Amino acid sequence: LSDFFCCFSLIVAAYYVQQVAFRFKLFECTFVMVNSHFTAGREKLSRRNRDYADIVKNVCFMDTAYCPRTIFDSDVLLFMGDFNYRLEYELEEFKTVQNLISTGQYGKLVERDQLRMTRESSNPRRAFKYLSETGPLNFAPTYKRVPGKFEGYSHKRIPGWTDRIFYYETSVPLLPTRQEFKHISRTPTAFGRGGLANSMAKNPPGSDSSATAGTGASTTPKNPTLSLGVGTSPIHEVSDMYVRLTSE
Repeated sequence: LSDFFCCFSLIVAAYYVQQVAFRFKLFECTFVMVNSHFTAGREKLSRRNRDYADIVKNVCFMDTAYCPRTIFDSDVLLFMGDFNYRLEYELEEFKTVQNLISTGQYGKLVERDQLRMTRESSNPRRAFKYLSETGPLNFAPTYKRVPGKFEGYSHKRIPGWTDRIFYYETSVPLLPTRQEFKHISRTPTAFGRGGLANSMAKNPPGSDSSATAGTGASTTPKNPTLSLGVGTSPIHEVSDMYVRLTSE
């Protein structure tokens, strides 16, 4: 890990937007992770949208060259937390919502999800405009459960998906495959800027004795870019490699 920066609690006007943000580099990838708690209350939709805008506008990191970086100045951004966006139902419609949940008709609930409607609005400054959600809402709402019970919701609030995870990514720089990782030098300088590529160039995969002799086998990496799309996760791949590196 290198270039590790963090930013705690952002004060906006007379409100406290509870959030923490981290920025770090792993190999040649820059990651930013933001965890936030937005304003509560179904009727305070505009305040939540402001919470998002304030974070995007005001949270920044100073890199080693004292250059300010926003949360979008990264290869991968994970934006997660209790965003408190609710379903547009009145409390009197609780039984209707409960019946939709019990019959698994989540699609009808999603149609009234405040966050979905915000992201699909025509407002050019809408919240979460450039972010993608990690998966569809094809499971029961997580808010607001009765403490100590596996099933059932509090009758004082309309259920909803308040806790969410979004991401933003550019084309992620080269990361080694599991086979290539075995050939990377364990010296500290191997993971500095350009160090990973230099180490791989000196010790390319399959360069041991006669492993590739006379075969004309290519040493071109198999994954020049990685994506956070369905079925792939560079976060898991990098985390696994980092654990093996530090344990050996």
